[in-house]
Amino acid sequence: MNSPIKEIIQWFSRTFTKLSRKMAEAILTSLHNDTVDIDKLVDSLWIKLGLGKAFEEHVKQAIKKSYDIGWGEKTITLLPNLQNAWDSSGMNLSAKLHGADAEMREAIVSVITQQLKLNTHCLTAARALYDGYNADKVTRRQTIPKYLAKVVEFSRRADLTRLERETLQAKVRKTRRQVERLAQGGAPNKALKSTYMELLDACEHGTEKALNRAVHNACEEKSRYIAERIARTESARAWADGFVERYGNDEDVVAYRWKLSSRHPRFDICNLYAEANLWGLGKGIYPKDKTPNLPVHPHCLCHLAPVFSSELEGKTAANQIEAGGRQYIEGLNRESKKKLLGVTGYEQIKDGASWTTLARNYSSDKLGRRISKSDSERSIIKAEVKATGIKCQKVNYPPRKIDVANLIFDDNHVNIERAHHVTESMAKVMIEKAIISLQRWNGKCEIYCSLDGWVYVMDGKVIRTVFKPEEYDENVKKVQEVLKNHEDKMPNNR
Repeated sequence: MNSPIKEIIQWFSRTFTKLSRKMAEAILTSLHNDTVDIDKLVDSLWIKLGLGKAFEEHVKQAIKKSYDIGWGEKTITLLPNLQNAWDSSGMNLSAKLHGADAEMREAIVSVITQQLKLNTHCLTAARALYDGYNADKVTRRQTIPKYLAKVVEFSRRADLTRLERETLQAKVRKTRRQVERLAQGGAPNKALKSTYMELLDACEHGTEKALNRAVHNACEEKSRYIAERIARTESARAWADGFVERYGNDEDVVAYRWKLSSRHPRFDICNLYAEANLWGLGKGIYPKDKTPNLPVHPHCLCHLAPVFSSELEGKTAANQIEAGGRQYIEGLNRESKKKLLGVTGYEQIKDGASWTTLARNYSSDKLGRRISKSDSERSIIKAEVKATGIKCQKVNYPPRKIDVANLIFDDNHVNIERAHHVTESMAKVMIEKAIISLQRWNGKCEIYCSLDGWVYVMDGKVIRTVFKPEEYDENVKKVQEVLKNHEDKMPNNR
């Protein structure tokens, strides 16, 4: 079965590949002299092209979209809790993104530096042969094999196509034949010079192509792999968060079924989770609070399906993790046992060791909740309020706490100057019934928004202005519409 976030990961991959291709082209354009500092070049282009910021933004978009699919509803913004730590590393999303950003840059620098060294060794050897001939000081015969060996090493280690590699190695063989004739008493001749020239040309073309491929590979493959590892893993977790939010409180759903992605690449602990009967409910079925943590490992795209009470009639959950796991392992072939437990793991199990201590990537951690229903609603309401275009620096939901008893009511401004026709008691009731509050003017003003009216409090001390529904402008009406739409979902904030 395809992963529910398959299309999101494909979108991320396409988007990041376009960005990384621009990076590769910019690097190749800048590698015009031998004195360029690769570290500084990569760092400057990374910042100039905005790859770090784009990477972070696209990962966050993938996480948000994945959560929405798991939850079955659409959110407007990335919920803050989806950026919290969830795995054994203890790292939150920001720390992981920072680490991946540095890892991608280091990978690019490492590949380019290594390829440039190979290129230098290859060209130095080829030029030594050719320049030695031109200076009428033919390179000593005993050193020629060393130079040719460097060219061969380049052909084997550089990022060349099979045809390019074979062509270069053919030039080396031709050079060796000419040198052997020289060793048999022949004098240096034009044929040897021509052979050296052909070899130098082949090395120059080969190094250029190898560098081109190495740069593109570093940017478009190695860095993309790192980026996708973060995007896949964090998106899979966000999907799981949404799934738990959707079914966690559904009384008709009593268990979850572990599902492998159709592109699950190799046999591992995920196969055991999906195929072993560890809780007496059937293969891959877990009580909701006993489901293994998801995802299990980097790039893991396993997912869950709801199991309804009607599907488990007559079955009661019972912990049989050890026995159920052993029974499953007994039925595996030798190769699968080795992949799951290591070379000697199965023998240790037969001697009495628990499979849970030997199975790679097994963890007793269970799938927990990072998001509560109220967290989701709060984030959605805040995002929808901001989307109305109302001017504010911050949306507080629940509203910022304030002691109405200590507030001063500016009756002169509210009623005499502005003619709002609101009493002090009316204004304070509106504050107590406020659903949200909006912060303005660097915190000097807090606007308390209820369905009955908006109250402006200055410096946390003075009720300065009050607006009733009939006085609202278009932006305020949009905010009121948001509050009305979510009224039935709002906890009592007063």
